[in-house]
Amino acid sequence: MTDLQVIGAGLGRTGTLSMKFALEEIGFKPCHHMDDVFRVHKDRNHLFKTIYEREDNRGAIKELFAGYIAQVDYPGCLFYEEFMEMNPDAKVILTIRDSPEAWAKSAGETIMRLNREPSWLKEKNSKTCLVDFESPYVLVFSDTVASSRRRSVRTKNRFSADVHRLEQKGH
Repeated sequence: MTDLQVIGAGLGRTGTLSMKFALEEIGFKPCHHMDDVFRVHKDRNHLFKTIYEREDNRGAIKELFAGYIAQVDYPGCLFYEEFMEMNPDAKVILTIRDSPEAWAKSAGETIMRLNREPSWLKEKNSKTCLVDFESPYVLVFSDTVASSRRRSVRTKNRFSADVHRLEQKGH
């Protein structure tokens, strides 16, 4: 079990940063967002390799999200099912775009760009130097962005059924 009270099931580029700020404003803080990976807990980045490579990844998930009471965006959104099992009383929020095409366009112009143009993120962050480009997280993210996109599409397809099931259970 983790301490999560709110599980964000929405993919990146669906308003997750605004959701993070809103959740923290109403008291659900700290709230994990991909931004935290780059800025807050760089010391936990080694856990991403374990999360992505091992089927039994719950220990690494618990360690990575330790201390957070809410989670939105990548990478946590890919593990919403695990979070739901580990935190059965948590509320689940699904953020979405207007259409899958709108999401694909936005993601393609931003987060998926890392796979096509690895230097893009480095250039974008060159003034602030917030990202360790040799960190396991960045390397694993770069290596798995294509498979994550495939998983994200499968995950997105499962969302409707999960949301319906959650509505029936009163989440």
